[in-house]
Order: sequence, then structure tokens, then C-alpha cells
Amino acid sequence: MRLIENIVIILLFLLAIQTFLPSVLGRFDRKLLMGWLSVVAAVSIPIHALFEGLRWQMIPVYLLTVLLLIRGMFQLKDIYKIEPSAPLKAPPRRRVVAAIIVLTIVASSSTLLLDSLLPVIVLPNPTGEYNVGTVTFELTDQNRNETFTTDPDDFRRILVQAWYPTDDVTGLNRAPYMYNPSTFSTGIQQGWGLPSIY
Repeated sequence: MRLIENIVIILLFLLAIQTFLPSVLGRFDRKLLMGWLSVVAAVSIPIHALFEGLRWQMIPVYLLTVLLLIRGMFQLKDIYKIEPSAPLKAPPRRRVVAAIIVLTIVASSSTLLLDSLLPVIVLPNPTGEYNVGTVTFELTDQNRNETFTTDPDDFRRILVQAWYPTDDVTGLNRAPYMYNPSTFSTGIQQGWGLPSIY
């Protein structure tokens, strides 16, 4: 997992623990801790989205973090009330606290499981003294019929991609890591028996 993703998960646990802070801390300490925690949590997800990019594997953590952040903001509003005699709300019941902790553990565990099954791959930068060019072309074997179609005039086609060293890449565009990603993802879904997302 990436650095800010780990920070978001840690903040999720801190937001979950915050649910029973009113029963163990004084008013000033609660204002200070909950204020800073809410600010950091509110900023962490946009920073994560900007620098690392959002990932669907993190959706359980995103949702629960936002919900607990909203709940924390309401608690913070009650703590910062102007009326000097305004009573604080009673601490949440043990069942509510237990449910929040369990949801936090489930959301974090499911995210970690999805991340281990479908990790983000960071490709290394190419090394060597030459730039690398690539070209893709299609070959047709006129002596072999295409077995995947019923057209008798359809011959076997093969897609070939070659890489070669080059000195000059002026005016050329960077090639994508994968051509036709929707076709590739459909093949993975069918091969692994996953439900289609299109």
C-alpha cells in the first residue's frame, strides 16, 4: 500500500476511537484532539486523491472515514457551543461504539485483502544508454483460417509489438503501457469469473 493510503487507514481507526472520547477526556482536551483529528482527516483524502489517486479497493475505508468524519464534526459542534451551561451529550452506548469498531476493522480488512489480491503495480523506470521505441503491427497468415469466426475468407491475424533502441524520440508520443485496456479487463473478468463492471 502507498504512504497516504496507510495514513487514511490510521485516521479511520483514530476516528473510530474518537467515538468514546467524551467519556475519558476533559472538555478542552476533547476540543483540541477532535479538532486536529477532524482537520487532518478532512484534508488527507483530497491529498491522497491528488497525489496518489483514488482506488476502488479503498472504497470501504473512504466511505467509513467520511461517515465518521461527519459524525465527529457534529460532536465537535456540540463541544464548541457558546452557551456556558450547555450540557454535553451523553457518551455513546457500548453497542454503538462496538459496532463502529467492528465496522472499522471490517472495512480496513476488506481493503487490505483487496489490495493484496489486486495490488497497484509501480513499474520501474527503464535503464540503459538508449531510449526505447515501440511499434505495433498486425500480420495475417493467408495459409491458416481463423477458427474463431465462421467467415471462410477470414484468415489468422496476429498482433505483434516490438521494442527497439533509438537515439532520437523527438516529436514522438509516449506509448501507453497497455493498448485497449477495456478489452484486456474484459478478458481478465471472463478468465477469472469476475462480474463485469461495464
